[in-house]
Amino acid sequence: MVRWWHLAALLALVGPANAADLSLQRIMLSSGGVGYFENEATVDGDATLSLDVPLDQVDDILKSLVVYDDGGTAGEVTLPGREPLTQTFVDLPFDRTALDSAPALLNALQGAEVRVTGAKPMNGRLLRVVDETSRGPDNFAIPRNRVTLLTDAGIEQFILEDADGIAFVDPELQKKVAAALSRLAAYRSDGRRRLTLESHGTGTRSIRVGYVVAVPLWKASYRLSLPGDPRADRARLQGWAILENFSGQPWHDVSLTLLSGNPATFH
Repeated sequence: MVRWWHLAALLALVGPANAADLSLQRIMLSSGGVGYFENEATVDGDATLSLDVPLDQVDDILKSLVVYDDGGTAGEVTLPGREPLTQTFVDLPFDRTALDSAPALLNALQGAEVRVTGAKPMNGRLLRVVDETSRGPDNFAIPRNRVTLLTDAGIEQFILEDADGIAFVDPELQKKVAAALSRLAAYRSDGRRRLTLESHGTGTRSIRVGYVVAVPLWKASYRLSLPGDPRADRARLQGWAILENFSGQPWHDVSLTLLSGNPATFH
């Protein structure tokens, strides 16, 4: 067993962040890359507790979740499913692939009325966007896109890359495109899920919620400090525990236990 003369935990932000009614109280980290996290809350009577968990740790948390209730019984545990990305485009006049590029969006909205600004301004309805290749100096190939509109003067064309801007005349269509981009951004940034736990009981009591997840390895570092007097018979061995905290919350007033050794299994 190693005795630590000095322990320094370098906390950079392992496990899910605690919800408002649960506070992280105990952490146990293994040098094998496994961590046990325990949250605690004081409740009175029936209670509903919630815990925000990272999306990539949901599977491990559900498999290892344990609820300790010293005066009640644990009820159901619920976790909302993640809506498929395709479902977010059901009420829009185009699908996810239309946002891959400007030509793809314009072709998906064929027939929409647009306003073009630039060297060749025009108004009209979209017919088609076709990619083509022109030749520059030294026969260098330059890819570009030719847009065809039906205007009051007939069929007109312009090069998409030469236009200063293209706006949809219908403000509702403009809002739908903006909404699609907003939903796409929200889907990509939605990396957490809220776990809800029901507890049934009477009186004031303490509830603890624990789980096991994979964590970055904690490491030990040592430094031997020798005295300046060559006749001295004692030296100081300094031990440092270096670990990382990716939970998204500071570890204040938390009981931290560090274990050395590899767990038997963890997948």
